[in-house]
Amino acid sequence: MNSAASLTFAGAALLGCLLTAPAAAQGVTPPATRAPGLYVQVVDGLVHVTNPAGAQNFTSGQFSYTPSATQAPALFPTNPGIQFTPPPSFAGVAGASTPGSAAGAGGKSNAVDCEVR
Repeated sequence: MNSAASLTFAGAALLGCLLTAPAAAQGVTPPATRAPGLYVQVVDGLVHVTNPAGAQNFTSGQFSYTPSATQAPALFPTNPGIQFTPPPSFAGVAGASTPGSAAGAGGKSNAVDCEVR
């Protein structure tokens, strides 16, 4: 993805994985069954994925796949099976280590928590 692509999270907990061809240079080889691109699992809340080719909202329990910054994001029908191990700072987020469960407790706002570009 490049600077023209972004993710917007509205009170969301999500798991994501960006598989890239250069990852092989870093000693990470994506399985042959998964094409490079951005894979997102929404654990809780709403994730808005947008790039020059299109935009789409994804809600709790959904998976998305964006092949590149020039192809629109799309709903992925099932869990693509990518394992996500969150950093220790995620320890307080329920569901971060157990995909598919509800995350976060307490007051949530409709404000955008984070925007990735």
